[in-house]
Amino acid sequence: MAYLDMTSATGQDRRSACLAAIQATTVSDDGAAIGNSIVVAYVRAVWLFSRNDAIGNLAVVIAAGVVWLPASRWPDLIVAFAIAALFLQSAWSIICDARGDLRQASRP
Repeated sequence: MAYLDMTSATGQDRRSACLAAIQATTVSDDGAAIGNSIVVAYVRAVWLFSRNDAIGNLAVVIAAGVVWLPASRWPDLIVAFAIAALFLQSAWSIICDARGDLRQASRP
């Protein structure tokens, strides 16, 4: 794998180089391009992971305040189930996208 020297590159150059590196990894053994849909799936998965982390962190902080005020543990439990549901929904969405990409890639 080639090393990319990005120390003097601008923001747009860095984005272009990263996308080119990702696209270079989406080539099958026989040299045929798998397609940009896989790159989009990677980017979407990263976005979902980052979004879920931000929402989860904010929800935990809010739940801590709500638990502290009335001295009840129910808000903490409710937030835990909500975060679990959010992560499961995102995981299911990524799995469905990946299965669709696999079906598309396996077509002759």
